Amino acid sequence: MSLVVAITSLWMTAQAVPPPMEQMTADCDRPVYASDHFICADPDLARQERDLAFRWRAVEAAMPKSAWIEDQPAWFKRRAMCAFQTDQGACLCEANAERERLFVAILDPADGALRTARCVGDGRRQTLRLDVRDGVVAAYGAAGFSWIAGQRTSEWSPFNTVISGRSLTIQRRDGIRLSCRFMR
Repeated sequence: MSLVVAITSLWMTAQAVPPPMEQMTADCDRPVYASDHFICADPDLARQERDLAFRWRAVEAAMPKSAWIEDQPAWFKRRAMCAFQTDQGACLCEANAERERLFVAILDPADGALRTARCVGDGRRQTLRLDVRDGVVAAYGAAGFSWIAGQRTSEWSPFNTVISGRSLTIQRRDGIRLSCRFMR
């Protein structure tokens, strides 16, 4: 009996399917993930996906490398987990909206609406200019764009989450926090 189990196990290992190739956006020509199938079957989500892919190409070179900015492949894999949410469509829309806000913050920073804040966390102190609108915070440092944070919803949790409190507190997905106090 153990010989049959060993042969079956060896055959199953030889027939293993490799993981899908790294993706930046859903591929409607060759959908792999359940979220790809869902997106490609919905005209509005498919349009959003095309827009995100276009915006990604525009922002890719300008996007700074930072522990506070989720890279596109990691975001895509996390967004694919929307397939396990109660309302997959809402989760995908919220994830796409978060990504679009990131792209806008990088390519088209707000003028005049920025407030200066002193921020502490992640092992450093820094002065940032913050654009706070509709529950979303975009931060700009001396070198330009720094990060974006948003509100957690029932279906989607942004990479950086705004936490309520006396000061503006931002929490990265790994639990690292940044606390900012506005200067007068």
